[in-house]
Amino acid sequence: MDLTATWAVTSEPDRFAAHARDGIAPLLDWSPTEDAGNVRAPWGVLGCRQIDLDASAELVQRWAKADGPPLLLIGVFDSDGADVVSYGSTGASRTFIDLEGYASSIFPGYAPFDDEGNMLEGAAREELEKRSELEFNRVCAMLRDHSSPATVAAAALRDWALESGLAVEPVERIKELLGRRDVFVEDTVWALLAALGVRAS
Repeated sequence: MDLTATWAVTSEPDRFAAHARDGIAPLLDWSPTEDAGNVRAPWGVLGCRQIDLDASAELVQRWAKADGPPLLLIGVFDSDGADVVSYGSTGASRTFIDLEGYASSIFPGYAPFDDEGNMLEGAAREELEKRSELEFNRVCAMLRDHSSPATVAAAALRDWALESGLAVEPVERIKELLGRRDVFVEDTVWALLAALGVRAS
């Protein structure tokens, strides 16, 4: 499926779309998505076919300054992992669904070829694999430094849903979903939205 997109989950989808249009590139053009299934009114899920960690954080800040209601931004990267940012009265919280999957889309590894296109072998191949592992671990560490662990994030998402007046499932269920690894991470995202009470399961 290899989907790359950002979804905005809000009780004021029309207002959010108009607000974002004058906002932070590349997250400018939003439209309703049918992928979310049965979303409970007045909630809506808008999609943007772009993804950007910094832009999503700035967009949440602009929405807060505009006195927008609680907002959830979910960025899916190549169907491998998802960035989840919740905003409510207590501030913003970021976490990842399958952080390593998300990191693998940012850094898929160095190609095992020399400058002439020949396949590396032996010690040269081993050295490249070590460099790839170090860089992948660096990317994972960077993502962890800019996000909350699952226990903290699950509580923040539970609080976000309660503030929004939604019938949310227990925090243990949310934590379980944040740690789940589906073939397509968007399947986990839809399950998370159901657990938060945004969509009918």
